Amino acid sequence: MMFITLDILLKDELNQIHGFVNLMDLDQLSTGHLTHFSRDACSKIIRSWEHSYPCRNKAINYYNTPVIFNAVMEIIRLFMSEKLKERIRFHWSSQESLHGQISPSLLPEEYGGTAGPLKDIVATWKEDVIKNRDEILQNRQYGVDESKRPEDQKEDAWGIMGSFRKLATE
Repeated sequence: MMFITLDILLKDELNQIHGFVNLMDLDQLSTGHLTHFSRDACSKIIRSWEHSYPCRNKAINYYNTPVIFNAVMEIIRLFMSEKLKERIRFHWSSQESLHGQISPSLLPEEYGGTAGPLKDIVATWKEDVIKNRDEILQNRQYGVDESKRPEDQKEDAWGIMGSFRKLATE
């Protein structure tokens, strides 16, 4: 869902320019959720998020973090750049700490904010997702045929070596 959210938000160029302050409430996180993320999946998610999406991650705020998340976060941090690691904030269950990073005017009432009830914010977002349904479904058709990847590049998670800075075009 995170990448669908980013796809929709990034349609607005101002979001690309100004970036994002992320808030992740992990109150409902369980060990069952964590079993779905292998080391390889964590690596690919972080690389995609950090290097493939034209978004500026200004801060990542974790709220209501259970103790088990600490171990997972240590694995996830292995794949993050130093710059992104420095932007991570843990607020545990402290609204005071959260308000030090995110203005209460931007937060729902459930987080001590004044932006309205979370259920209303979620309902508005669901409407935006539904408006973009066709594009979201169209994006499902894209993929990679790994059988065509050259053998010497299979170890690289991106399938390309080098960068496009010196790409020769005809």
